[in-house]
Amino acid sequence: MLIWKPIPSQTYVFYILACIAGFSAAVPKPLVSGLYSHLFADTKEMAFSIFSMITNLGFLVIYSYSSNGIQL
Repeated sequence: MLIWKPIPSQTYVFYILACIAGFSAAVPKPLVSGLYSHLFADTKEMAFSIFSMITNLGFLVIYSYSSNGIQL
């Protein structure tokens, strides 16, 4: 909430933003998994392990930024 400070009469906006964030995180992951399964049919294990590693690396980067208190 760096830009928008919610007020009690606008709590519905907070829930709408949470739903949008959830959908934007949940929809692409199965699509990417299906695409990797199709593109890398011979080496599925390697493709999914690299995908998992890159995803977790992204979480690590975001977590390290947030725990250091870096302001954007």
